[in-house]
Order: sequence, then structure tokens, then C-alpha cells
Amino acid sequence: LFLVRMATGCLKWWLAKHYFEMDWKAFFDTPQHFSYGQLWTGFYFLSIWFYLFVSAANDLTIAACGLAGFKISENYHFPYFKRNLSHFWRSWHMTLTRFCRDYLYIPLGGNQKHTRRNALIVFLAIALWHVVSPAFVIWGLWHGLGMVVLFQWRKFCASQSVLRNLSQNYPRLTYATSMLVTFHFVAIGWLPFWGGHPQGVSYFLRLISGNRWHLFVW
Repeated sequence: LFLVRMATGCLKWWLAKHYFEMDWKAFFDTPQHFSYGQLWTGFYFLSIWFYLFVSAANDLTIAACGLAGFKISENYHFPYFKRNLSHFWRSWHMTLTRFCRDYLYIPLGGNQKHTRRNALIVFLAIALWHVVSPAFVIWGLWHGLGMVVLFQWRKFCASQSVLRNLSQNYPRLTYATSMLVTFHFVAIGWLPFWGGHPQGVSYFLRLISGNRWHLFVW
């Protein structure tokens, strides 16, 4: 089983290296040199590359530790196929998010009180755990605000019989739509995470404006 896991990790690494790796620095530093279609292609390729890279590292770590007699927790469980941001974070870097849930979110009040404030604090903490920088603060706020919107959306859907009936009558369509929205929200949020600030934010502005808006041109 561990050898299969190691082979899977190697396959993911090989796919990331040979099919999805691009000149990311050029995309972030000189996006004006690329067409709008190329910017979107790079955006999707980078999203897939990043997942393959981190999940391959997780597979290889689990396999190597298992062969040595140690058990390591899963960290990634098909996160890009989840239907909302909450489910995404239950499947991405799971050891970190469980730690923040148990030792930060729940002590702050969890889902019982100040839920929105708690979500913002948790994701800012996760961002600063990675790197103390403006780009990571932007990324943390993006996900924190995303969780706030999700909380409000759930309340709104619960009060709307039309939306409840739509979800019940067309579950596959609802799931596919939710999954696509979640994936794009997460992937757009990666831009400052990967490219820094202001490059990542400028890339985002170009994507949503037809390659017209930008912060700076290098």
C-alpha cells in the first residue's frame, strides 16, 4: 500500500513537472506580455500544478514514513472538488486547519458566538503562520471574508424555498455549480499567495477586467 502511495506521489510530481509547470515569474512580473487567454491558461495551469505539487509531497511523506513504521496524517483529500469553502478547508492542509479549529476557532466561540469575527481571525492567523507579508494578509482576508459570505449565503438559502427546491430537484447541477464557484474563488485567492503583492493582485485585476486593469507594469 505504501509503495502504491509512493508511486502515486511520483506520478503527480511528474505530471506537475512535465505538463503544468510554466514560467510563473514572467506571468506575475510581466503580465502585459501575455494575451488574455494566456493569462487564464496560466491561472488554471498554476492552480493544478500547485495542488499536484503539495499533494505529491504529502503522498511521498506518508509513504516514506509508513515504510519506516510511522503514521502521518492525511493533509489533502480532493480539495478542488468540494462544494463550498468550508468543505475545501476540511480537505486542504487538514492538520493545520484542525489545529486552528481546535485551539483558536472553538476557544474564540466557534459557531456559537462571533462566528464571522472568529473566521476572520483564524484565516489571518493561518496567513501569518505562512509568511508575515501584505500578500499573505490579503490572502487570509480573502478566505476569511469568503467564509463570512458563505455563512450569510447559508442563512439566505435556508429562508428561500425556491433555492431549497432547486438544490433538492437538481442535486448534481447544484453540486457542479457550487464546486466550480468554490474552485475559482480558491484559485483566485492563490494569486497574491503565489505572486506576492502587488503582482498577484494586479494579475487578479487583469483577469476580471479583460486584461485592462493593473496596479503596476514592470
